[in-house]
This record gives sequence, structure tokens and C-alpha cells, in this order.
Amino acid sequence: MQYRTLGNSGIKVSTVALGAMNFGLNKDPGGAWIGKGLDEKDSVEIVRLAYDQGVNFIDTADLYGKGVSEEYVGKGVEGFRDEVVIATKVNAPMGPGINSKGLSAFHIKRACEGSLRRLQTDRIDLYQLHVNSFEVPHEETLKALEDLIREGKVIYVGCSNYKSWMITEALGIQRALGMDRFIACQPRYSLLCRDIEADVLPVCERHNLGILPWSPLAAGFLSGKYHRDQPPASGRWSVHPYNKQFASLPDWHWQTIDKVREIAAGHGCEPAQIACAWLLSRETVASVLGGANSKEQMTSYIGAADISLSAEEVAALDTVSEAPKGPWPPRLAG
Repeated sequence: MQYRTLGNSGIKVSTVALGAMNFGLNKDPGGAWIGKGLDEKDSVEIVRLAYDQGVNFIDTADLYGKGVSEEYVGKGVEGFRDEVVIATKVNAPMGPGINSKGLSAFHIKRACEGSLRRLQTDRIDLYQLHVNSFEVPHEETLKALEDLIREGKVIYVGCSNYKSWMITEALGIQRALGMDRFIACQPRYSLLCRDIEADVLPVCERHNLGILPWSPLAAGFLSGKYHRDQPPASGRWSVHPYNKQFASLPDWHWQTIDKVREIAAGHGCEPAQIACAWLLSRETVASVLGGANSKEQMTSYIGAADISLSAEEVAALDTVSEAPKGPWPPRLAG
């Protein structure tokens, strides 16, 4: 396993992290696209497998399974809690009350207590704002995070799914008021979703924020399991809301996965590992979030840490995936 310093902090995290979004059985038909989810036994086993293989960074959120993911992470790290960096997030509705969600100081402080309880820990190592909330003044949100740091309940803070201007505004407020700064940003980033390179990535480079990409395999597309003219029979794309457009995906998607497969064959590894290794070729990327549904998938993610792409291979992937600007996954027609 390889390790990198997380942004402008003093801690080092494994270049492959365990993303715990799948922890907790999914009982919401509307959320079926994220998979059926994992029960406690499988979740705990994946946590311990990852730790045994050198993974010291685990990312979850109160949103995942309505807190169940945090519970399973807490149980999984029993015996080595102080050896791992645990990150979680705040914003999701966690109760029926009108103020039981969002980024108000009222909710953040209560949500933090809930996360601490579920994780069975005395502090959150990295507490991240899941998305920005325009209903709440940025100053209020950031002051609440600062209070949690001063109380010893949070060590570092970061953001997720923030636009570039949101990051710079937050950093400006933190600097002006003498607050602890963000150390990390968690955006969607993969070979098929490179829009952050236009603005978010340069801002994070300028201010030394560690990038923590989520969906590194583009909802599993870059795993190599899907092929042209073959409707998806399994995996996320078999139930994903966007699978209606699977047959009409732009050709550059297929050219990209073809190149990934080609390079993977040369390395004797899996396409998913090449997709993650490409992300790790970016110096600003501190750790790739591996959201595994099985121990086998987690082992595959971990293997990406040991793959070093040549400059020519990185350039080839850069070129083939440099597509017309647009969202990933593609928007539904109409």
C-alpha cells in the first residue's frame, strides 16, 4: 500500500480508501441503483480485510443507510480505531423535524453527536460538508465546524460536491476569521467525469486541498464488465436510471474503456485498477474511494495502489477521455 499526505494536514492516508456507501441493506426501491447493500457481517469483514491490506482511511456519511453505514464502520474498526482515519459527512435528513437536516449550526452539532455515537468513537478525524446549503449563511456553517474542532469532537474539516467558488468563499471566510481550513474536497471524478479539471481541481491545487474522488469507476462502467451492443445484465447499469440510454452512449465512452482494457492487459491487471491508477497519477488526488460490494472488489481496489502507469499510458488515457463537455452519467432525454 502507498500513502500520501492529505492536503495541507499532517496526516497520511492510504492511496486507496474504503468507501462505505454500500454498508447497510438498501430498503428504498428508489435507491436501488446503488445496489442491494451489505449486511453487518459482510461490512465488518470488508473493513477488516481493508485494514489488513494497509488501508487506513475509511469514508462514510450519516446519509448512507440513515446512519447504518456509520454503525457498521464503528463495529468494523473495533480493536484498531486509533490506527485508522475515519471521515464522515453531514447534511442529510436524520429525523422528521424540519431542522433535522441541512448545514445550520443547530443541525450540525446534533448530527455530529449522532455520528460519534454510531461510530463508537470520541472524535471524527475528517468531518465533511456533504453539499452546500444555500439556506444557511456560510459563516454559520463554518463556525459550527470550528466549534466542534475546539471541543475536540472533530480534528479536520473538508467539503464534498462543492463548486470552485464555494471552496474559495469558504477558505476566505476561514482565513478571515482565523478558523481551521478545509484540508480536503470530495468530488465525483473519473476518466468519464473530468469536469472538475476546469476549475475545482486548480482551486484545490492552489490551496493544497487533497482530492478524494468518489465514483472512480463511473458507476461501474470502468470495471470493464460492460460491452458495446450488449445490454447490461447485472451491476448498477442494469438498474441505474440512465440505463435507458445505454445503447446510445457516446463512442468516446467505449473508446475510453477499450484503452483501459488494453493497458490493463499490458499490466496483467483488471481494468478497474487502471481506472484508479489513472486518478492516482494526479498529484492532488490523495486517496481514491473504493466503494466495494464484496471482499473481492475491495481486493481489486487495493491492487490499484501498486500500479504505476507510464507517462505515455497516462497521456493516452488523457487523450481518449478528453470528451465534449457534459455531465456523467448522461442526462435522460426530455
